[in-house]
Amino acid sequence: MPRPNVFGRSIAIVLFLLSALALTACATNSTLPAPAPTEPPRVDCQRTPPAQVPPVPPLGEMDAWGLLVMAIVEAERTKWQAERDCLASLRAKGVIR
Repeated sequence: MPRPNVFGRSIAIVLFLLSALALTACATNSTLPAPAPTEPPRVDCQRTPPAQVPPVPPLGEMDAWGLLVMAIVEAERTKWQAERDCLASLRAKGVIR
C-alpha cells in the first residue's frame, strides 16, 4: 500500500495561493470613470452689433444729423460700458478668463 503524502495538503494550499496571486497579477488596473463633460459657462453679456450711423445729409441739415450721431454714440458708449462691466464681473467670479 502506498504511503500517504504528508505534505500533499500543504502543497495544494500553496499551489492555490500561487494561482490566486497569478490571476490578480494579470488583472488590468481599474481606473475611475472620467467625469461627464460639463457645459461651458453661459455668458449673458448682451453683445449687440453697433448701431448704424445715418448717411451724411446735405449741408443745411447737418445740425440735426450731428445731434442724432452724438445721441447714437452716447447710447453705444453706454451699451459698451454695460458689456464691459458684465464681463469684468464674470472675470472676478472666475467664470471666464
